[in-house]
Amino acid sequence: MALVTNTVTRYDATRAVREDLSNMIYNIAPVDCPVMSNVGRDTAKQTFFEWQTDILAAPANSPVLEGDDIAGTTDLRAPTTRVNNYTQINRKIVTVTGTLEAVDKAGMRSYLAYELAKAALISGAVH
Repeated sequence: MALVTNTVTRYDATRAVREDLSNMIYNIAPVDCPVMSNVGRDTAKQTFFEWQTDILAAPANSPVLEGDDIAGTTDLRAPTTRVNNYTQINRKIVTVTGTLEAVDKAGMRSYLAYELAKAALISGAVH
């Protein structure tokens, strides 16, 4: 695939494009997290998208006495990690003849709509 000569792309204008950093911190600890599973997805506004992840502190078997003084001890904590990825443009071409659209079909009104829905699911565009 060729670009028209002298076409300026997003990758040519790197200094002019603002960063796109999610306002959410994702907990990636290996435990069930039903709240996070039900949270919506974020939308990238740039071709380079960043987000933060966090993990739970490692479990410790360190019993203490009731009323023990906590001075001088701290649990080990890790700061959030900033990760990133580039967006990608995908294309799926769907073609259906006019005759196929015109005939009576079983299980669908439009074969074109059916194929477009399948293409969107395969490419991950529709969840």
